[in-house]
Amino acid sequence: MRKLSGIALVASATAISLTAFAQRPVRIPLGYGENQNQETPKYTLALGDENTAAAAATASTYTGTLILNFTVRMVTPVPSGGGLFCSLNASLSDFDLTTFTIYNSIFETETGTGTVSGSTGHCQAKIPYSWNLVQGSTDLVTMYCFLYLVGPSSSAATAVRIPIRESFRLVPGATSINVPPTGSITTFSISTIL
Repeated sequence: MRKLSGIALVASATAISLTAFAQRPVRIPLGYGENQNQETPKYTLALGDENTAAAAATASTYTGTLILNFTVRMVTPVPSGGGLFCSLNASLSDFDLTTFTIYNSIFETETGTGTVSGSTGHCQAKIPYSWNLVQGSTDLVTMYCFLYLVGPSSSAATAVRIPIRESFRLVPGATSINVPPTGSITTFSISTIL
């Protein structure tokens, strides 16, 4: 089940357009060094310039799948009609550390439906991806996840289930990883209590 979260909607709404950058460079001041009264900033972040479109033309496509498997010891009882859900989120900025240029900003999310048997739950979230990256060999991916225990849907919240218990964390071993090689299936596992 693919689901856009509020964060994903914000990320989508603020996605960086390479065409707009090629037409109109934008520079954001990052700091003025020691003299805050300088007219020109000492450091800037280039959000696009005449070289951005040319660099984007050299982008490589990275494809693969990110998988997160949860094993959950269920301490909180699952209410009748409720369920266990999990989500995996991956984000990265295609960023040139030499020129301080952002070529692309990516946020992916996937939600999985879990199963509960006795006091053990299992849930898997899987993100198939295809990313066009200029700096793919040096870009870093950050992954984090949510685990939800939800109650039954009600007439007041048609098809919207209210979380009874929720857990958020960075994915261990994936707080900052290199972009996996094309064709990779990259799997992480978490054992937790909910």
